[in-house]
Amino acid sequence: MVDFERLLRPNPFAGDDGGVQPQMASALALTDAAERQEALVAALATGRVFVPVQAHAHPGYEDGSVASHVPSPNPNEEALEEASELTVPAPGGLRAMPVFSSAAALAEFDAQARPLPVLGRNAAAQALLHTGLLAVDPAPEKFSLAGDFFGRSAVVAIASGEAWLAPWIDPQILMRLRSALTGCEAAQKVTVSAGSHGVVRIAIIISEFVGQEGAREAVTRIAWALAHDSYLKSHLDLVEILPVRRA
Repeated sequence: MVDFERLLRPNPFAGDDGGVQPQMASALALTDAAERQEALVAALATGRVFVPVQAHAHPGYEDGSVASHVPSPNPNEEALEEASELTVPAPGGLRAMPVFSSAAALAEFDAQARPLPVLGRNAAAQALLHTGLLAVDPAPEKFSLAGDFFGRSAVVAIASGEAWLAPWIDPQILMRLRSALTGCEAAQKVTVSAGSHGVVRIAIIISEFVGQEGAREAVTRIAWALAHDSYLKSHLDLVEILPVRRA
């Protein structure tokens, strides 16, 4: 039965030329890692992206007509669900769902895929059903890591439309990391900042008078907190721990 209500529903992407939307373009032009990540989250929450959809085999013909088959009542929704199962490598050995800022960017990734325009928040909601991570304009898997990656806390914010509290400005994260280093004489300070590709950089300032064993203890304490503190686990997916010696 034909779903006339769906067919008559306005197309939110009518007239879309497939280019990068202005807010996304402004975010991608930023070079400061923190500003770029925060601007991209805002652009994804309100804008359009493209996901790659693979062509399905034609059902063939019977008696000169297309063979009988059951058309999908919601082809775009099903295509988005299918696209969310595709993942690309993310930092730390993780996997992320790829989305693209433009049809051209998607074609560079996979020239055979059909670019399906979707709202960024809908793509994020689908990502949460799988790896929980998003990648914007990633490179094909055979090339080196490229693109902007977003952990679960950012993806939840995109999907829900709520403001994202980035890890480097979240006081809870810094407080919990400091707590993990309580009593560790090797660590003088811990900082949280935005790194490349969406990685959160945790720097532990180590005293110059401390040996390798002391530095190792500080790193181990932070790693243990990341693995066992529920708040840190839910807010920090893409992490790099850097022991830095203070001269």
